[in-house]
Amino acid sequence: SKGTRSESSVGKETYNFHCFSLSELVELIKEHNDSFPDLEDLKGCALAILRIQEVYHISAKKIADGNLSSKTRSPELSAVHCLELGVMKHHWEQYEEAYGWLTEAWERLTPQDNRSGITTYDVLQYLIWAEYKTGRFESALNHTNVLIEEVHRQSKIYYESRLKRMQDGQHYHEENEEEISSEENTKPELKQDFMLHYEKLCRGAANKSQAHQDQLTCHYFNKHPLLFLKPAKIEIANLKPNIYLIHDVIRDTDIEFIKDLAMPRLERATVTNRNTGKLEFADYRISKSAWLEDYEGDIIERLSLKLEAITGLSTARVHCEALQVVNYGSGGQYEPHVDHALTNKSAIFDMGMGNRIATVLIYMTDVEAGGSTVFLDAETIIKPQKGTAAFWFNLLKSGEPDQSTRHAACPVIVGTKWVSNKWIHEHGQEFRRKCGLNPAE
Repeated sequence: SKGTRSESSVGKETYNFHCFSLSELVELIKEHNDSFPDLEDLKGCALAILRIQEVYHISAKKIADGNLSSKTRSPELSAVHCLELGVMKHHWEQYEEAYGWLTEAWERLTPQDNRSGITTYDVLQYLIWAEYKTGRFESALNHTNVLIEEVHRQSKIYYESRLKRMQDGQHYHEENEEEISSEENTKPELKQDFMLHYEKLCRGAANKSQAHQDQLTCHYFNKHPLLFLKPAKIEIANLKPNIYLIHDVIRDTDIEFIKDLAMPRLERATVTNRNTGKLEFADYRISKSAWLEDYEGDIIERLSLKLEAITGLSTARVHCEALQVVNYGSGGQYEPHVDHALTNKSAIFDMGMGNRIATVLIYMTDVEAGGSTVFLDAETIIKPQKGTAAFWFNLLKSGEPDQSTRHAACPVIVGTKWVSNKWIHEHGQEFRRKCGLNPAE
């Protein structure tokens, strides 16, 4: 039903309800069909949960209970949710993780779940196998006995249901009871060492020596007319490669303007294929992005000028890309990568500005849990802090790529993460960042 609010003669609010006819309801559903979640959305949500579990080593019980953050409680998962996640892990042959999810499904199973189509048999057939594969033989035997009793009880119901389908003229095929796509059924490849290292950094386990940390300092920078009255607050987060944090680089009101402008334009972010140089979608980058030009608002133009004053590099549009605004939802991430082009075929060179010499990454929100930026070679972890920007050079002074700048955006656990970045290119920087005497500089 649909309610409309009106004022009565005594000044109290009253509601007039209109009941939709079936045809109106069908038309309403058709009208908003594109905004409803589909199977792809469901799969993406499930993968996000499993990604968070895998990277941060969070137990299935903790996730299912909604205990992902000390600040807020997330929604609890039902037996149906846990079963779906357990089945995915089962098909990937990750039986220890499957056992955790299927145990939660079994413990949360209620009569209401049975009425919605999820039965004891559905859960136990997978749980028993997971218990067997993980050496929990006694539990597997006990649950097998429960399953045998359940099968006897359900047999009559099953065949009565099948007979009714046939009488109703429905074609029934047992193989259709469970449709697992080939993509979901594919066992993930073994992780390379750098991926294990990336996940370790996401969990906060950086191996930076105390001697190195003692060299990291903070200072004010005002060597530009724009910075005389309000110097930039610079923190050195790492040396070799040099990674700087610029604090309070943007105001909250400016952030909201940028987010509002970008919101309706957000589309799934792409990556550059290292072999073909073409832009494409990839599972290792889960986010949405939009591009904003300087002329679209004084706030964006002022931000570009401020970044030029602080970095010493030209941010004229012919020397850098538009401001990219990126949104990461729960589970959103960008696995280890470098920002500069790896081959001459890269779409980065098609812009006619040379390679990406530097990156400015601006954090536009705090993130309740997860979402850090980690640098693998530098053993550096940067937690999102609203209004702070990270800055680093992607190329050496010689123009050669600096592979030690490989970095990643860790999955967001709770909340949402907004960032914007300015990629500055080589052209126009010839006299701003000159070559050194040492090719390794």
